[in-house]
Amino acid sequence: MRLFATDRGGIEEIPEIKFKKESDLRRTVDQNPALFFPNFEPIGIECKIKHIRIDALAFDREANAFVIIEYKKGMDHGVLNQVLAYKETLKQNQNDCVVLLMNKRGDSKLNAKEIDWQKTRMIIVGTSSTTSQIYASSSVNIELYEIHKYLGHLTVSKAVVKDNEPSAHRPRQPGSDQGEKPSASYTSFNSSIIFSVFEDGKTHTLSEVYAAVEESCAQKPISTFRIRQRVRARIKALCAKNTMVRVDKSTYRLTSDSGRTDKQQPTRVGSTKDYSEKDWLDGKDGSTKPTPQVRDLYFALNRALLVTRHLERIQNKRWASYRLKDNTQVCSIVLHKNKLEIVYAISKGDILLPKDFVHDISDVGHYGKGDYRSYVATQSDASRVMKYVVDVQQHLSRSGL
Repeated sequence: MRLFATDRGGIEEIPEIKFKKESDLRRTVDQNPALFFPNFEPIGIECKIKHIRIDALAFDREANAFVIIEYKKGMDHGVLNQVLAYKETLKQNQNDCVVLLMNKRGDSKLNAKEIDWQKTRMIIVGTSSTTSQIYASSSVNIELYEIHKYLGHLTVSKAVVKDNEPSAHRPRQPGSDQGEKPSASYTSFNSSIIFSVFEDGKTHTLSEVYAAVEESCAQKPISTFRIRQRVRARIKALCAKNTMVRVDKSTYRLTSDSGRTDKQQPTRVGSTKDYSEKDWLDGKDGSTKPTPQVRDLYFALNRALLVTRHLERIQNKRWASYRLKDNTQVCSIVLHKNKLEIVYAISKGDILLPKDFVHDISDVGHYGKGDYRSYVATQSDASRVMKYVVDVQQHLSRSGL
Protein backbone atom coordinates (compact mmCIF):
# COMPACT_ATOMS: atom_id res chain seq x y z
CA MET A 1 0.00 0.00 0.00
CA ARG A 2 1.31 3.47 -0.90
CA LEU A 3 0.56 6.40 1.43
CA PHE A 4 0.81 10.09 0.52
CA ALA A 5 0.84 13.33 2.55
CA THR A 6 -1.01 16.39 1.17
CA ASP A 7 -0.51 18.94 3.95
CA ARG A 8 2.54 20.70 2.54
CA GLY A 9 1.00 22.34 -0.48
CA GLY A 10 1.63 19.33 -2.68
CA ILE A 11 1.66 15.53 -2.67
CA GLU A 12 4.52 13.68 -1.02
CA GLU A 13 4.80 9.92 -0.63
CA ILE A 14 5.34 8.66 2.91
CA PRO A 15 7.89 5.81 2.86
CA GLU A 16 6.94 2.53 4.51
CA ILE A 17 8.98 1.45 7.52
CA LYS A 18 9.58 -2.30 7.72
CA PHE A 19 9.10 -4.12 11.01
CA LYS A 20 12.56 -5.38 11.95
CA LYS A 21 11.29 -8.20 14.15
CA GLU A 22 8.08 -10.12 14.62
CA SER A 23 8.14 -9.02 18.26
CA ASP A 24 7.87 -5.38 17.11
CA LEU A 25 4.74 -6.21 15.14
CA ARG A 26 3.28 -8.13 18.07
CA ARG A 27 4.07 -5.37 20.56
CA THR A 28 2.39 -2.75 18.37
CA VAL A 29 -0.92 -4.61 18.47
CA ASP A 30 -0.71 -6.02 22.00
CA GLN A 31 -0.15 -2.58 23.53
CA ASN A 32 -3.27 -1.22 21.81
CA PRO A 33 -5.73 -4.15 21.52
CA ALA A 34 -8.85 -1.98 21.88
CA LEU A 35 -7.80 0.14 18.89
CA PHE A 36 -7.13 -2.75 16.53
CA PHE A 37 -9.89 -5.13 17.73
CA PRO A 38 -12.40 -3.04 19.70
CA ASN A 39 -14.96 -5.84 20.07
CA PHE A 40 -12.51 -8.28 21.67
CA GLU A 41 -11.83 -8.79 25.34
CA PRO A 42 -8.06 -9.41 25.72
CA ILE A 43 -7.20 -12.48 27.80
CA GLY A 44 -3.44 -12.61 27.54
CA ILE A 45 -0.34 -12.88 25.38
CA GLU A 46 1.89 -15.93 25.05
CA CYS A 47 -0.96 -18.02 26.49
CA LYS A 48 0.12 -21.61 27.12
CA ILE A 49 -2.48 -24.34 26.73
CA LYS A 50 -1.08 -27.85 27.07
CA HIS A 51 1.82 -28.14 24.62
CA ILE A 52 1.16 -24.99 22.56
CA ARG A 53 1.79 -21.29 23.14
CA ILE A 54 -0.61 -18.86 21.44
CA ASP A 55 0.67 -15.37 20.59
CA ALA A 56 -2.52 -13.72 21.86
CA LEU A 57 -5.85 -15.02 23.14
CA ALA A 58 -9.01 -12.92 23.31
CA PHE A 59 -12.75 -13.35 23.73
CA ASP A 60 -15.46 -12.14 21.34
CA ARG A 61 -18.40 -11.15 23.54
CA GLU A 62 -20.83 -10.88 20.61
CA ALA A 63 -20.06 -14.36 19.30
CA ASN A 64 -19.47 -15.76 22.81
CA ALA A 65 -16.34 -17.44 21.48
CA PHE A 66 -12.59 -17.38 21.90
CA VAL A 67 -10.30 -15.61 19.44
CA ILE A 68 -6.84 -16.89 18.45
CA ILE A 69 -4.44 -14.21 17.20
CA GLU A 70 -1.16 -15.21 15.55
CA TYR A 71 1.50 -12.72 14.43
CA LYS A 72 3.79 -13.32 11.45
CA LYS A 73 6.32 -10.86 10.06
CA GLY A 74 6.27 -12.89 6.85
CA MET A 75 3.49 -15.30 5.93
CA ASP A 76 5.09 -18.75 5.82
CA HIS A 77 3.20 -21.67 4.29
CA GLY A 78 2.77 -23.52 7.59
CA VAL A 79 1.01 -20.75 9.51
CA LEU A 80 -2.50 -21.81 8.44
CA ASN A 81 -1.91 -25.35 9.71
CA GLN A 82 -0.41 -23.89 12.88
CA VAL A 83 -3.51 -21.81 13.66
CA LEU A 84 -5.86 -24.69 12.85
CA ALA A 85 -3.90 -26.83 15.31
CA TYR A 86 -4.36 -24.11 17.93
CA LYS A 87 -8.12 -24.16 17.40
CA GLU A 88 -8.22 -27.94 17.80
CA THR A 89 -6.19 -27.68 21.01
CA LEU A 90 -8.61 -25.11 22.44
CA LYS A 91 -11.54 -27.37 21.65
CA GLN A 92 -9.89 -30.35 23.33
CA ASN A 93 -8.91 -28.34 26.42
CA GLN A 94 -12.02 -26.26 27.01
CA ASN A 95 -11.72 -26.09 30.79
CA ASP A 96 -8.17 -24.71 30.58
CA CYS A 97 -9.37 -21.93 28.26
CA VAL A 98 -12.25 -21.07 30.58
CA VAL A 99 -9.87 -20.88 33.56
CA LEU A 100 -7.74 -18.33 31.69
CA LEU A 101 -10.83 -16.23 30.95
CA MET A 102 -12.12 -16.46 34.54
CA ASN A 103 -8.73 -15.45 35.92
CA LYS A 104 -8.67 -12.44 33.63
CA ARG A 105 -12.20 -11.41 34.63
CA GLY A 106 -11.94 -12.39 38.28
CA ASP A 107 -15.14 -14.37 37.77
CA SER A 108 -15.55 -17.98 38.91
CA LYS A 109 -19.04 -18.60 37.54
CA LEU A 110 -18.21 -19.30 33.89
CA ASN A 111 -18.90 -22.76 32.44
CA ALA A 112 -17.27 -24.29 29.36
CA LYS A 113 -20.73 -25.27 28.06
CA GLU A 114 -21.64 -21.60 27.83
CA ILE A 115 -18.97 -21.00 25.18
CA ASP A 116 -19.71 -21.48 21.46
CA TRP A 117 -16.67 -23.54 20.51
CA GLN A 118 -17.81 -23.86 16.90
CA LYS A 119 -17.38 -20.12 16.42
CA THR A 120 -13.79 -19.89 17.64
CA ARG A 121 -12.21 -17.18 15.52
CA MET A 122 -8.74 -17.47 14.01
CA ILE A 123 -6.85 -14.31 13.05
CA ILE A 124 -3.39 -13.93 11.54
CA VAL A 125 -1.79 -10.48 11.58
CA GLY A 126 1.16 -10.07 9.22
CA THR A 127 2.92 -7.66 6.93
CA SER A 128 2.00 -9.41 3.68
CA SER A 129 0.03 -12.30 2.21
CA THR A 130 -0.22 -14.05 -1.13
CA THR A 131 -3.29 -14.67 -3.25
CA SER A 132 -3.11 -18.40 -2.58
CA GLN A 133 -2.93 -17.82 1.17
CA ILE A 134 -5.97 -15.54 1.04
CA TYR A 135 -8.04 -18.14 -0.84
CA ALA A 136 -6.77 -20.98 1.36
CA SER A 137 -7.49 -19.06 4.57
CA SER A 138 -11.03 -18.21 3.50
CA SER A 139 -11.77 -21.89 2.88
CA VAL A 140 -10.95 -22.72 6.52
CA ASN A 141 -12.41 -19.51 8.06
CA ILE A 142 -9.10 -17.89 8.99
CA GLU A 143 -9.00 -14.09 8.86
CA LEU A 144 -5.84 -12.47 7.46
CA TYR A 145 -4.94 -8.88 8.38
CA GLU A 146 -2.06 -6.84 6.97
CA ILE A 147 -0.40 -4.12 9.02
CA HIS A 148 1.91 -1.50 7.49
CA LYS A 149 4.01 1.08 9.30
CA TYR A 150 4.82 4.55 7.99
CA LEU A 151 6.44 7.64 9.48
CA GLY A 152 3.82 8.73 12.00
CA HIS A 153 1.15 6.38 10.59
CA LEU A 154 -0.09 2.79 10.77
CA THR A 155 -2.57 1.06 8.47
CA VAL A 156 -4.43 -2.17 9.23
CA SER A 157 -6.63 -3.85 6.64
CA LYS A 158 -8.16 -7.22 5.99
CA ALA A 159 -6.28 -9.11 3.29
CA VAL A 160 -8.38 -9.49 0.14
CA VAL A 161 -7.66 -10.39 -3.47
CA LYS A 162 -7.28 -7.26 -5.55
CA ASP A 163 -9.74 -6.70 -8.39
CA ASN A 164 -6.85 -6.35 -10.82
CA GLU A 165 -5.22 -9.62 -9.74
CA PRO A 166 -4.25 -11.58 -12.89
CA SER A 167 -6.83 -14.27 -13.57
CA ALA A 168 -4.09 -16.86 -13.92
CA HIS A 169 -3.37 -16.47 -10.20
CA ARG A 170 -6.96 -17.03 -9.12
CA PRO A 171 -8.63 -20.38 -8.57
CA ARG A 172 -11.43 -20.79 -11.08
CA GLN A 173 -14.86 -20.29 -9.53
CA PRO A 174 -17.87 -22.46 -10.42
CA GLY A 175 -19.88 -20.98 -13.24
CA SER A 176 -17.31 -18.25 -13.89
CA ASP A 177 -16.85 -19.23 -17.52
CA GLN A 178 -19.65 -18.43 -19.92
CA GLY A 179 -21.87 -21.41 -20.48
CA GLU A 180 -20.18 -23.41 -17.74
CA LYS A 181 -22.41 -25.13 -15.22
CA PRO A 182 -21.23 -25.25 -11.61
CA SER A 183 -20.18 -28.71 -10.53
CA ALA A 184 -22.40 -30.39 -7.97
CA SER A 185 -19.35 -31.36 -5.95
CA TYR A 186 -15.85 -29.89 -6.08
CA THR A 187 -14.00 -32.27 -3.81
CA SER A 188 -10.28 -32.39 -3.24
CA PHE A 189 -8.21 -34.93 -5.12
CA ASN A 190 -8.70 -38.50 -3.95
CA SER A 191 -8.56 -42.03 -5.37
CA SER A 192 -12.13 -41.89 -6.70
CA ILE A 193 -10.97 -39.51 -9.47
CA ILE A 194 -8.39 -42.03 -10.63
CA PHE A 195 -10.95 -44.82 -10.46
CA SER A 196 -13.37 -42.77 -12.57
CA VAL A 197 -10.71 -42.35 -15.27
CA PHE A 198 -10.05 -46.06 -15.44
CA GLU A 199 -13.59 -47.34 -14.93
CA ASP A 200 -14.14 -47.88 -18.67
CA GLY A 201 -11.74 -50.84 -18.52
CA LYS A 202 -9.31 -49.28 -21.00
CA THR A 203 -5.64 -48.48 -20.54
CA HIS A 204 -4.95 -44.81 -19.85
CA THR A 205 -1.89 -42.60 -19.85
CA LEU A 206 -0.66 -40.45 -17.00
CA SER A 207 -1.57 -37.34 -19.03
CA GLU A 208 -5.23 -38.41 -19.06
CA VAL A 209 -5.19 -38.87 -15.29
CA TYR A 210 -3.47 -35.49 -14.83
CA ALA A 211 -6.13 -33.77 -16.93
CA ALA A 212 -8.98 -35.32 -14.92
CA VAL A 213 -7.43 -34.46 -11.58
CA GLU A 214 -6.49 -30.89 -12.59
CA GLU A 215 -10.07 -30.29 -13.70
CA SER A 216 -11.43 -31.52 -10.37
CA CYS A 217 -8.93 -29.29 -8.49
CA ALA A 218 -9.63 -26.19 -10.58
CA GLN A 219 -11.05 -24.34 -7.60
CA LYS A 220 -8.20 -25.16 -5.27
CA PRO A 221 -5.13 -22.90 -4.82
CA ILE A 222 -2.83 -25.78 -5.70
CA SER A 223 -0.06 -25.85 -8.30
CA THR A 224 0.00 -28.19 -11.28
CA PHE A 225 3.32 -29.56 -10.04
CA ARG A 226 1.80 -30.46 -6.66
CA ILE A 227 -1.22 -32.11 -8.31
CA ARG A 228 0.99 -34.26 -10.52
CA GLN A 229 3.22 -35.17 -7.59
CA ARG A 230 0.18 -36.40 -5.66
CA VAL A 231 -1.19 -38.28 -8.67
CA ARG A 232 2.05 -40.23 -9.02
CA ALA A 233 2.15 -40.98 -5.29
CA ARG A 234 -1.45 -42.19 -5.24
CA ILE A 235 -1.05 -44.36 -8.35
CA LYS A 236 2.06 -45.88 -6.80
CA ALA A 237 0.04 -46.69 -3.68
CA LEU A 238 -2.80 -48.19 -5.71
CA CYS A 239 -0.34 -50.37 -7.62
CA ALA A 240 1.05 -51.58 -4.29
CA LYS A 241 -2.49 -52.55 -3.27
CA ASN A 242 -2.86 -54.60 -6.46
CA THR A 243 -5.77 -52.35 -7.45
CA MET A 244 -3.96 -50.91 -10.46
CA VAL A 245 -1.29 -52.43 -12.67
CA ARG A 246 1.29 -50.80 -14.90
CA VAL A 247 1.15 -51.76 -18.57
CA ASP A 248 4.32 -49.93 -19.60
CA LYS A 249 6.30 -46.95 -18.35
CA SER A 250 3.44 -44.45 -18.59
CA THR A 251 0.16 -46.34 -18.95
CA TYR A 252 -1.99 -48.01 -16.30
CA ARG A 253 -5.18 -49.99 -15.99
CA LEU A 254 -7.33 -51.40 -13.20
CA THR A 255 -7.26 -55.04 -12.24
CA SER A 256 -10.26 -57.27 -12.84
CA ASP A 257 -11.90 -56.24 -9.56
CA SER A 258 -12.11 -52.60 -10.69
CA GLY A 259 -15.46 -52.10 -8.99
CA ARG A 260 -13.81 -51.74 -5.60
CA THR A 261 -13.73 -48.40 -3.83
CA ASP A 262 -11.17 -47.09 -1.35
CA LYS A 263 -13.27 -48.19 1.62
CA GLN A 264 -13.52 -51.70 0.18
CA GLN A 265 -9.75 -52.05 -0.14
CA PRO A 266 -8.19 -54.63 2.14
CA THR A 267 -6.19 -53.06 4.94
CA ARG A 268 -3.17 -55.14 3.96
CA VAL A 269 -2.45 -56.68 0.57
CA GLY A 270 0.10 -59.35 -0.10
CA SER A 271 0.38 -60.45 3.51
CA THR A 272 -0.58 -63.98 4.54
CA LYS A 273 -0.07 -63.47 8.27
CA ASP A 274 -1.98 -61.40 10.79
CA TYR A 275 0.51 -59.61 13.04
CA SER A 276 -0.34 -58.85 16.65
CA GLU A 277 0.54 -55.85 18.76
CA LYS A 278 1.74 -58.11 21.59
CA ASP A 279 4.23 -59.98 19.39
CA TRP A 280 5.43 -56.66 18.00
CA LEU A 281 6.03 -55.23 21.48
CA ASP A 282 7.68 -58.47 22.62
CA GLY A 283 10.27 -58.23 19.84
CA LYS A 284 8.98 -61.12 17.74
CA ASP A 285 8.87 -61.26 13.91
CA GLY A 286 12.16 -59.37 13.74
CA SER A 287 11.01 -56.21 15.56
CA THR A 288 13.00 -54.56 18.36
CA LYS A 289 11.86 -55.08 21.93
CA PRO A 290 11.59 -51.68 23.65
CA THR A 291 12.39 -50.83 27.25
CA PRO A 292 9.47 -50.54 29.74
CA GLN A 293 9.74 -46.74 29.57
CA VAL A 294 9.44 -46.77 25.78
CA ARG A 295 6.50 -49.20 26.01
CA ASP A 296 4.73 -46.71 28.29
CA LEU A 297 5.43 -43.92 25.81
CA TYR A 298 3.99 -46.08 23.03
CA PHE A 299 0.80 -46.85 24.97
CA ALA A 300 0.26 -43.15 25.74
CA LEU A 301 0.89 -42.10 22.14
CA ASN A 302 -1.24 -44.93 20.77
CA ARG A 303 -4.14 -43.90 22.97
CA ALA A 304 -3.80 -40.26 21.90
CA LEU A 305 -3.87 -41.24 18.21
CA LEU A 306 -6.85 -43.57 18.59
CA VAL A 307 -8.96 -41.55 21.02
CA THR A 308 -7.95 -37.93 20.48
CA ARG A 309 -7.36 -38.05 16.71
CA HIS A 310 -9.91 -40.83 15.99
CA LEU A 311 -7.47 -42.81 13.84
CA GLU A 312 -7.58 -46.52 13.07
CA ARG A 313 -4.55 -48.69 13.84
CA ILE A 314 -3.13 -51.30 11.44
CA GLN A 315 -0.44 -53.67 12.72
CA ASN A 316 2.30 -54.52 10.25
CA LYS A 317 5.28 -56.78 10.76
CA ARG A 318 7.71 -54.14 12.03
CA TRP A 319 5.59 -51.03 12.45
CA ALA A 320 2.07 -49.84 13.26
CA SER A 321 0.28 -47.47 10.90
CA TYR A 322 -2.54 -45.07 11.78
CA ARG A 323 -5.17 -44.14 9.22
CA LEU A 324 -8.31 -42.12 8.73
CA LYS A 325 -11.62 -43.89 8.16
CA ASP A 326 -11.19 -43.50 4.38
CA ASN A 327 -7.96 -45.52 4.64
CA THR A 328 -5.70 -42.46 4.24
CA GLN A 329 -2.54 -43.09 6.23
CA VAL A 330 -1.51 -40.30 8.64
CA CYS A 331 1.54 -41.67 10.45
CA SER A 332 3.39 -44.78 11.57
CA ILE A 333 5.18 -45.88 14.74
CA VAL A 334 8.41 -47.90 14.59
CA LEU A 335 9.84 -49.41 17.78
CA HIS A 336 13.44 -48.92 18.91
CA LYS A 337 14.94 -50.07 22.18
CA ASN A 338 15.25 -46.62 23.76
CA LYS A 339 12.87 -44.53 21.65
CA LEU A 340 9.98 -44.49 19.21
CA GLU A 341 10.23 -43.44 15.60
CA ILE A 342 7.23 -41.55 14.19
CA VAL A 343 6.96 -41.38 10.39
CA TYR A 344 4.60 -38.73 9.00
CA ALA A 345 2.70 -39.85 5.89
CA ILE A 346 3.35 -36.74 3.81
CA SER A 347 5.57 -36.06 0.83
CA LYS A 348 8.61 -33.82 0.99
CA GLY A 349 7.63 -30.15 0.87
CA ASP A 350 3.91 -30.64 1.55
CA ILE A 351 3.98 -28.64 4.80
CA LEU A 352 6.69 -26.86 6.74
CA LEU A 353 7.95 -28.67 9.83
CA PRO A 354 10.74 -27.67 12.26
CA LYS A 355 14.07 -29.19 11.26
CA ASP A 356 15.25 -29.49 14.85
CA PHE A 357 12.66 -32.17 15.60
CA VAL A 358 11.34 -33.42 12.25
CA HIS A 359 13.89 -34.95 9.88
CA ASP A 360 13.80 -35.43 6.11
CA ILE A 361 14.08 -39.13 5.25
CA SER A 362 13.00 -38.94 1.61
CA ASP A 363 16.38 -40.36 0.55
CA VAL A 364 16.75 -42.84 3.42
CA GLY A 365 15.36 -46.36 3.66
CA HIS A 366 12.81 -46.66 6.46
CA TYR A 367 9.67 -48.41 7.65
CA GLY A 368 6.30 -46.70 7.27
CA LYS A 369 4.96 -44.36 4.60
CA GLY A 370 6.19 -40.77 4.41
CA ASP A 371 9.20 -38.50 3.90
CA TYR A 372 9.57 -37.13 7.46
CA ARG A 373 10.14 -38.63 10.91
CA SER A 374 10.61 -37.66 14.55
CA TYR A 375 12.11 -39.57 17.46
CA VAL A 376 10.24 -39.79 20.76
CA ALA A 377 12.22 -40.48 23.92
CA THR A 378 10.28 -38.41 26.47
CA GLN A 379 6.71 -37.36 27.20
CA SER A 380 7.63 -33.88 25.98
CA ASP A 381 8.63 -35.38 22.62
CA ALA A 382 5.30 -37.21 22.46
CA SER A 383 3.42 -33.93 23.00
CA ARG A 384 5.35 -32.28 20.17
CA VAL A 385 4.64 -35.22 17.88
CA MET A 386 0.89 -34.90 18.48
CA LYS A 387 1.01 -31.26 17.37
CA TYR A 388 2.60 -32.24 14.05
CA VAL A 389 0.24 -35.20 13.63
CA VAL A 390 -2.60 -32.67 13.83
CA ASP A 391 -0.92 -30.59 11.10
CA VAL A 392 -0.45 -33.65 8.89
CA GLN A 393 -3.98 -34.94 9.46
CA GLN A 394 -5.54 -31.56 8.65
CA HIS A 395 -3.35 -31.21 5.54
CA LEU A 396 -4.36 -34.66 4.29
CA SER A 397 -8.05 -34.02 5.03
CA ARG A 398 -8.03 -30.76 3.08
CA SER A 399 -6.05 -32.11 0.13
CA GLY A 400 -8.07 -35.34 -0.03
CA LEU A 401 -4.98 -37.55 0.11
